[in-house]
Amino acid sequence: MMKKLLASCLAGSFLVTSFAYAAPTVELKDAENNVIKVITSAKKGEAISVLITNPGYEKAEVFDNGDAVSYYIKTVADKDDFSIDVPMYDTLSLGGGEYEVTVSKKDGFESSKFKFYFTEEKERVIELLNGDDMESYIEKAYETYSLADSLVFETTDKQILADILSDIAPFEADVQKMYDILSDALCLASYKEGNENLISVGKIGFADTLGVFETPLYEDYLENLSDEGVEKVNTGILGGDYKKISDIKEKFDDLVLTNLICNYKYNGFGHVQEFLSKYKKEYKDAGIDADKISKSKKENEICQAMQTSDAKNLSDLKKIAASKLKSSSDEGSSGGGGGGGGGGFTTEKPSGEVVGAVIGGVGEDGGYVPNLTTPFADLGGFEWAEESVSNLYRIGAINGKSEKNFAPSDTVTRAEFAKILISAFFGTPADTEKIFSDTEGWAVPYVTYGEKMGIINGISESLFAPDENVTREQAASIVARALEAKGYTSEKKGKAFDDSGAISDWAKEAIDMLSGAKIISGRGSDMFCPKDSMTRAEAAKIIYSAMKLTEGE
Repeated sequence: MMKKLLASCLAGSFLVTSFAYAAPTVELKDAENNVIKVITSAKKGEAISVLITNPGYEKAEVFDNGDAVSYYIKTVADKDDFSIDVPMYDTLSLGGGEYEVTVSKKDGFESSKFKFYFTEEKERVIELLNGDDMESYIEKAYETYSLADSLVFETTDKQILADILSDIAPFEADVQKMYDILSDALCLASYKEGNENLISVGKIGFADTLGVFETPLYEDYLENLSDEGVEKVNTGILGGDYKKISDIKEKFDDLVLTNLICNYKYNGFGHVQEFLSKYKKEYKDAGIDADKISKSKKENEICQAMQTSDAKNLSDLKKIAASKLKSSSDEGSSGGGGGGGGGGFTTEKPSGEVVGAVIGGVGEDGGYVPNLTTPFADLGGFEWAEESVSNLYRIGAINGKSEKNFAPSDTVTRAEFAKILISAFFGTPADTEKIFSDTEGWAVPYVTYGEKMGIINGISESLFAPDENVTREQAASIVARALEAKGYTSEKKGKAFDDSGAISDWAKEAIDMLSGAKIISGRGSDMFCPKDSMTRAEAAKIIYSAMKLTEGE
């Protein structure tokens, strides 16, 4: 009766029109307790059936023969990337073999085969590996521990594997430890050999084994490197005189930290200060002192030199930074410097150190000469903002959205506006104290510095809303307070906008001041549109215009 009931359930799940989708994959979850993980794509809330058939049986036989079924469950996906832990039982006393997993969903089913062996067989393999002829049993060991079904294993030199395992032997009679040893040895051997199959869909293999998976540096590797930067990490990590797993991780860290500086996904060099601050300890351990760079009169020059270099590792970056720091120190001690900076700013600091931003330069007649060099190709129709974008890009206060595109019409978040303004007016803050609970990562120093200076406010005592778009009236108020922090005052009256009644009371004085100083104007003829989101072009224009105003003062 039970077999008939099971057959009926299976028929309802698997007698559907076949539809091809990604085949399920199987990983060993717990070697000692015989638990595997079945992974498949799905939609959250989708009904899913998972069937595993025993070695020697086809899935079509499950309707007539209960012995064919090793495992069956009908469930609902709790997320899009669905996985389920499956306990394996040796119901037929086979010791293991080649099983088949079939996942059925509403639109069809897909199957894949995998090899699995139980604890007793795994323990027997340990005994064989501890014998006099270990090399003869390496492939059997990897098959028994479900580690042989991969292109990496198939293409890795087995002699390198044997040499690594020989250095570890004899092995304890511990199934889970043996699994870890075999997995680590395959990772080490494949990287040592430089196996190109380690790079899958643009990512390094064994990220979990290396201890880098889901770390901030791994996330930056996936999200913030240019294609060239990813390629340099992927190729640079393959092949090396690695003695242990930690050697590979150390190489990965070095390559990513180097390429975050030299091969960031966007143009400009404003990101250099961000990453030097984010990974301050890591860079300092490599001899690159973020604090010394931020205190240098040549911070921007140092960051630009590092960003444009062809450094292959942190040692190369260290030499570049050290050379620039030395030249800066030499110039300072000789009594030179002074007069030619063109646009440095200083102010009372709440905490930490910042370096003054440098814009443009000084011409032969001593007058201010703006720099108009810009790499962006999408500023047509935004000529009114080109000077502002160019100079803010040059000092690293603003970046493009891609190598050639600035995206002038895109909106600006509150965190982005804070970063651009603080960078432009005051340089890169070193204060990493977190004031607002919803502000993370690169935004923290800029928001913290701005709040302590009285330039930036939160939407409440504990929240900043960093990902919300900054409105035109918010941006005007922030810029006005930055000007006041610089000591700028003006009694000139601004124009009256037709929609002045829509301007919040707390923003009216700031908008009047900026309008009187010709820093802001309306949209169209006489509308200010205070609640509209500010665009990237507008943000560049208002911030740079304010910078030129204090430069003149």
